[in-house]
Amino acid sequence: MSDQCPSSVKEAKPGKAALAATTRDLPRLAGTNARVWRSLDEVADTGEFRDWIEREFPRGASEFNDQSSRRTFLKIMGASVALAGAATLPGCRRPDHKIMPYSAKAPEDTIPGKPTLYATAMPIPGGGAEGLLVETHEGRPTKVEGNPLHPNNRGKSTVWSQAGVLDLYDPDRLKFPTYRPRPGDDRLASWDDFKVWSKDHLQTFDSTRGKGLAFLVQKRTSPSLDFVRDRIKTRFPQAMWVPYSAADSDGAARGTQAAFGGPMRDVLTMSGSGKVAAKVIVSLDRDFLEQTDPACLPNSREFAATRRSLTVKDEMSRLYVVESTYSITGAAADHRLRLAPSRIPAFAVMLARAVLENEKVRGNPDAGTLAQAVREVATPVGEDIPQKFVDAVAEDLIAESDGHGGSRTRTGETLILAGPSQPPAVHALCHALNAVLGNIGKTVRYVPMRADEAASSAEGIRALAGAMAAHEVKTLVCVNVNPVYDAPADLDFAKHFGHCTTVCLSVENTETAAAANWSLNGAHFLESWGDAESWDGTVAPIQPMIAPLYDPARSDIEFLAILADPEAAIVKSTPPVTGDATAPAPPKAQRADDGHRIVQEAWRVAIGGGIGAAAFEKKWRRALHDGVVADLAKAPATPKLNAGAVAAEVSKLSLGAPPTEQSLDVAFVVGRTHDGRYANNAWVQELPQTGTRVVWDNPALMSPKTAEKLGLAPQRFSSEKGGAEDIYTQKYPEARVAKFTLGGRSVDVAVWIMPGMADNTVIFQLGYGRQHAGRVGDGVGFNVNPIRTTEARWMSRGATATKVARTYPISSTQNHWSLEGRTALLRQVDLVAWQKYGAEPPVEERDRLYGTTKKLNFAERVSHGELTHTPPNLNIYPHPYNKGEPKPGEKYMDGRGLTPEPGSEYAKGPQWGMSIDLSTCTGCGACTTACQAENNIPVIGKKEVAKGREMSWIRVDRYFVSDDHGELGNINEPTQML
Repeated sequence: MSDQCPSSVKEAKPGKAALAATTRDLPRLAGTNARVWRSLDEVADTGEFRDWIEREFPRGASEFNDQSSRRTFLKIMGASVALAGAATLPGCRRPDHKIMPYSAKAPEDTIPGKPTLYATAMPIPGGGAEGLLVETHEGRPTKVEGNPLHPNNRGKSTVWSQAGVLDLYDPDRLKFPTYRPRPGDDRLASWDDFKVWSKDHLQTFDSTRGKGLAFLVQKRTSPSLDFVRDRIKTRFPQAMWVPYSAADSDGAARGTQAAFGGPMRDVLTMSGSGKVAAKVIVSLDRDFLEQTDPACLPNSREFAATRRSLTVKDEMSRLYVVESTYSITGAAADHRLRLAPSRIPAFAVMLARAVLENEKVRGNPDAGTLAQAVREVATPVGEDIPQKFVDAVAEDLIAESDGHGGSRTRTGETLILAGPSQPPAVHALCHALNAVLGNIGKTVRYVPMRADEAASSAEGIRALAGAMAAHEVKTLVCVNVNPVYDAPADLDFAKHFGHCTTVCLSVENTETAAAANWSLNGAHFLESWGDAESWDGTVAPIQPMIAPLYDPARSDIEFLAILADPEAAIVKSTPPVTGDATAPAPPKAQRADDGHRIVQEAWRVAIGGGIGAAAFEKKWRRALHDGVVADLAKAPATPKLNAGAVAAEVSKLSLGAPPTEQSLDVAFVVGRTHDGRYANNAWVQELPQTGTRVVWDNPALMSPKTAEKLGLAPQRFSSEKGGAEDIYTQKYPEARVAKFTLGGRSVDVAVWIMPGMADNTVIFQLGYGRQHAGRVGDGVGFNVNPIRTTEARWMSRGATATKVARTYPISSTQNHWSLEGRTALLRQVDLVAWQKYGAEPPVEERDRLYGTTKKLNFAERVSHGELTHTPPNLNIYPHPYNKGEPKPGEKYMDGRGLTPEPGSEYAKGPQWGMSIDLSTCTGCGACTTACQAENNIPVIGKKEVAKGREMSWIRVDRYFVSDDHGELGNINEPTQML
């Protein structure tokens, strides 16, 4: 069957040989004239690639003809069908307690078809939270948006929160408790059965004060969780309490501990009062714009404010990024250095030397102590770290031109950041440099961490595994964690898991739940009570939009409350203050494990001061309405630097030589599925990944040069020739598989070559290769946890790669919907050109072919006249670059005091439209998932994406800007369905 629509067949298309004989240069970027390309296939521009992109439909597009494809389609569509209301679900029920809508007036009754908004929060695994507004229809949550009143979100949201509503309707989530006295002997049970069992079982630990009992609990920031934890410790003071996250890092907490005497979070302030606060930003392997950073939303907002230039007088920040992989933050960088992960500490030391030895910094009292420490650290020299680049960054951090031939010291106008993979010494050194440069309190503030948040996950689970191996743990309780899948490989956690009685609470199906003696169904955040603290210290309530779909289900705080006090099945709430006429009537008796009551008690304790019932009820209702608890917010601190402690930490650094092909650097990163918890979410799986644009997989990433030297590049690939005859343009692109060995442990993973990566470096993405995730996530990708250890959770040296005699199909969207050379949509100029020519008035140009004329502004003129061939546009939308100065008697149309261009159609009345400022777009993909959630767009799976069939209505195209495979620029081009 032909892949081309019969109506378009006129004459035979040229063959591959004819296409290959017709050479063409890569498109040039309008404005800067740099080469722009989407993949290495486009660089090669072979006959196969030309044949692939010039077809009306990609090869294989007609092959949706087998029953297995149809079954797969329905399988991965399960949650979307449930969300649409077409699946068989339990009836939607209201929560047991009153919830507060976000609307100004509470509806007396639900009106079919009319949405009602409720404010809530989504906890971020490992710490942090998103403040959300949830749209409900007839009592069912259908869409998530950011809460405009929450300082973290301010109306925005991430991919994970947008996709969170799909997890609520996941047909594979745990629906009821299961008792498993021995492997394979699964028995259906109830929560009442568990309560009876736990009451008798836990009484044996009362006499030992909890010795032999252990709790492994998901690390998250929550006053209510801390409140219940204290109740657990009151009953079982000798029990082990281990906060755990497979995706957190100890470096940040230990770095601030050394620098300031306590673990803290850094809150970035890159802009303020309409001005650029952080004029120079240096990121050492920190992807602060990616959603894996708990503060990605405020960071993206702050960074965008420093890049938005509406007039030629507006300032812009300059971003330097040093990283090993290709991240969203690296793609936004003005200057980027690709560097192996083990060499980034060496760069940090070299940068610190250059800054601290500058004569403009020497006067700082802490500079001498720090300079002596970094001077004594041995730094192996390599060509991978150009001293010229280091000196340029240091000079830019310290001073800038004053415009009169001199320089002005930058005090409090810069920012230096370290990523989670870096050791504590690098974090401490970055904090120290911020202090020396006067940035603390201006471009960065600090908020104290909670105790569980600051605890080391690696040290905690290592101590727990050791106790289990020694048979000191009799009963292990796991709360929303999956250590059987993601615990460090050197601990043999899965083996020791069967040596004791195990209880697991989980919302989704997990490997740990499948192996536990008791598997208990947890409540989703959209159907439970709770609270969560965001990165900046703001506390937000979590209120249920709907009663648990699979009732009964318990949240983490409700489950722990049962274990803390099983006797108190029914208690009474605090009565109102005597004589208070405005106090509400006493509520009905509540369960001790009722989340509503637990949150209220936790807030009363946290607020303190003997608050009365009426006053508390008022605060409670206001918090539920706004989605923010004003009384519990933490104030930011400006801690004092302990230079001596930082110097002592830096002296522990041991820096090695650059990696080689025989001894590779390895870095682990958190991807779309986080630590694996979103593996069964089809929206997340089908969202193209940063850089690679790969979906439904997690191949190991290598630079083209390294892959070619190791024999792992695609067939006939040649970095010298710029590509290959057939790289990734097949119907199902095949990647070579390699055996990676690290510390005596091995995994087989497919290899994907990624331009812009550091040489002799391998990047592994966590969260894939699940076996008990569900019908969507099972068997997707590769599990790399078997080579991840407690000592190498994020970065390691000495890995080897050996080619395996097989290939693996990969689906990537990087060549989909190519424009065959049209680059007018891609226009880019530097700040100097904008400042010189941006203020020029629109110029009238006449099309030579059609005789039409139209006015072109600066941005339109850099397309070399290609846009003049389009029909003239009516200016019905406000164009920020075409506005004139205010005229006497005219009404101002915007907050900047500017009016529309005279004669503009927009001046006749308000019009609505959407525009995207490409200077501020980071390519995060949240808009794609939001559109998918808004319209319930189906997913199609890996094989159909390979055929070019992805269904998204908004996509973000990624273009590389470079003349080679190493030093890359990047442009993100959001494209909407019109």
